[in-house]
Amino acid sequence: MEQFTTDSFALQQRPHAWRDALHVHQLRPETALVQAQAAPLYGTLTALRTARGVGMGRITSSPQTIRRLGDAADAI
Repeated sequence: MEQFTTDSFALQQRPHAWRDALHVHQLRPETALVQAQAAPLYGTLTALRTARGVGMGRITSSPQTIRRLGDAADAI
């Protein structure tokens, strides 16, 4: 199981770290929306793959739009 939280990063490093964590799962945050927030970015990601290869994930974050990277069929 993979677990990630932006709490481990300084405020100015959080958007980059969050983007990197989501990219691993073929997802991307809308960076303009993330950078425009008045409150600091917050995000947690918990992800795992079942024995049959099914990817599952749970994201908790401050308000934002998250999209698939390109046509990535394997995004969780």
